[in-house]
Amino acid sequence: MVEALIALYLPNGGTLVDVTAGSGTIGLAAREFGVDSWSGDTEPGAGFVHRVDARSLHRHAGVAAMGLAGAADMLVVHPPTHAAWLARQSDPVLAIATVESYLDEVAEMLAGSLFALAEGGAAVMITRPVRAGGHVSLVTSHLSQVMEESGLRVVAYHLAVSDDGREDWHVLIGVL
Repeated sequence: MVEALIALYLPNGGTLVDVTAGSGTIGLAAREFGVDSWSGDTEPGAGFVHRVDARSLHRHAGVAAMGLAGAADMLVVHPPTHAAWLARQSDPVLAIATVESYLDEVAEMLAGSLFALAEGGAAVMITRPVRAGGHVSLVTSHLSQVMEESGLRVVAYHLAVSDDGREDWHVLIGVL
């Protein structure tokens, strides 16, 4: 999936910024394509991933020195799954957090990192559906609303499914 997204949405010589990189899978794929990339996460899982929070990336002291403002031809936001996010909530009020609370945090991640997107660049949001109590939430309509409220125009949607059919990802593409 990552290779296809890079081929479709990152122009030759472009720069990829992944603000929720985790172990750096997307950054590694970008490097295999010879693409310049920068990766960050609150819990870096690789040595080249910077410790930053996408929600406040625009305020991070070291980011200005890295020259990220307007540098990303492709900005990737791949937030944690709802289940992983919910498990990390320590506040008892948030322990009963709704999908809307999670959606608000995803919106903060996008808003806090949009400054890095170059004019005409592609913002790529990769998420997993929220499955709870036999219901599926946070699908494309929710995500497209987040992107549009952030000033992006949604131009594409992709559904990726693992070979065994057990995992799926919703991928929305927005442009400034």
